Amino acid sequence: MEHRQNHRDAILLNCLLHTRYMDETEIESLSLTERIVLLGIADGSLEDETPVASWEIRDRFDPLLAEIDADVLSKPGEQDVMRALNTLAGEPFVHENTTDRSPSGKGRPKYELETEPEAVLDAVETDDRLAGVVDVVRD
Repeated sequence: MEHRQNHRDAILLNCLLHTRYMDETEIESLSLTERIVLLGIADGSLEDETPVASWEIRDRFDPLLAEIDADVLSKPGEQDVMRALNTLAGEPFVHENTTDRSPSGKGRPKYELETEPEAVLDAVETDDRLAGVVDVVRD
């Protein structure tokens, strides 16, 4: 019985040690497009639809663009999204899942957060331009 409890405690400790939290200082290094893409992934995570494909991420943040408080913002294109995803996957923000394959054998990467979506929303909310977007994602 004691061995079983120690095993559970070890698993719980491992989970706590590997759970990633994010703060506003980490967000400061990200571009506006990278932050928007992160919100698209967080939105999918809150809807229990993860991992999220790159085209789904773009579909998720497209309606949110009107909520952004910025003077000049062009709609991020497919290449902008892919660059942002590459940056986010290279950092400890996003995990790239490449297990899905198309019939031709090409990868269809999907993305999921390395942290809780609420932690992402709290950190992104510190950017005044995106505070309204975060409110929409939370609703």
